[in-house]
Amino acid sequence: MELVDISSPRKDSLNSEKIKLLLQTESTKYTVIKKKSSTSSSSSLPSWWSSFGYPAKSDENAKYQRIFGYVSCFKCYQTFIYSAKSGTTRLREHQNKCARIISLSSSSSSSSINIDQSNISSSSSSILIDHSINTASSLQSTLPQHGFRTSLKLSETDTNNMKTLCAQWVCMDLRPFSMLDDSGFRAVAQELIRIGHKYGMIDVNEILRSRHTIARSINDIAATYREHMKQKLIERLKYRAITICPDFWTDTYKNISYLGLNLT
Repeated sequence: MELVDISSPRKDSLNSEKIKLLLQTESTKYTVIKKKSSTSSSSSLPSWWSSFGYPAKSDENAKYQRIFGYVSCFKCYQTFIYSAKSGTTRLREHQNKCARIISLSSSSSSSSINIDQSNISSSSSSILIDHSINTASSLQSTLPQHGFRTSLKLSETDTNNMKTLCAQWVCMDLRPFSMLDDSGFRAVAQELIRIGHKYGMIDVNEILRSRHTIARSINDIAATYREHMKQKLIERLKYRAITICPDFWTDTYKNISYLGLNLT
């Protein structure tokens, strides 16, 4: 198929998760195309471009047209929002992560193949078998990786340090005390603990994104939730097995009107 890079962005309802799913399930219609360097040498591109390209869709003329605003991984089809002003830290991190997973998988499979060969000596067989066992052990997941949380008692020093940091945060940034009980805050904190358990001591700036990045992702997240809700409601609406109760109110501070819907 001939590759075509259209000159203007296309406006559609696609988002990162949808594009990833389409690349995985409809390979004849969707693919990832390489980024063309502005110079004759591809070495002018950053190294992470070797793992990423532009997602593209085949049109009626069997030509791939780029889906603007995104980049996708060639190996796992993970898709990210991307523009000229986007940061590249998450892309470089994914490149390293993807490379490690593939390296571990290939080393594990090659060890198994070597063990099954009939013409190897008994001494080398034992070495390869031990290597396979060690590889399998290193790849074995732990309970915390599956969401199981360990209950333990922190030292008094760590407990007091956490209380001090929370108090300073509330006072210096003029935050309400109720934020500490917020389920969203605790979900973020729990995820940070999980990441720390997985990767060890790392810089928090490598994990938390800027306010601009988060703001740009809101539309994609909202579209994903709408699509998920739509799929759940289609059948119920079809058989008229749903009750919709509107709730209209106005806040007393800015006098902004809101309309909510309760569905049962």
